[in-house]
Amino acid sequence: FLKHLGECRTLFEGQINSSVNQPELVYLGAQLYALTDSKQMAIDYLDKAIKSGWREWWTKHDPLLTNLHKEPEFNQLVEFIEADLAKQSLEARELFQSK
Repeated sequence: FLKHLGECRTLFEGQINSSVNQPELVYLGAQLYALTDSKQMAIDYLDKAIKSGWREWWTKHDPLLTNLHKEPEFNQLVEFIEADLAKQSLEARELFQSK
């Protein structure tokens, strides 16, 4: 498992350095680093993913990020996602009700 995880990280790092950073790719970095217990790197990649547009409600439930749940920075990022999704939902409701 660890051998393959190392290979995945190597492939990820090559890809992240050579292409446009899509939120999904950057989020994959958070997952990979969380799995190797590189918590700060995982949080950094989650932050980058959010800054590039990542907004998935299930982020806090992602089993690959379980070891980050006790980290205050992780919880702040999840709270940001939840608040932004709630804001987007309200804006969408208001938009459709005004028509």
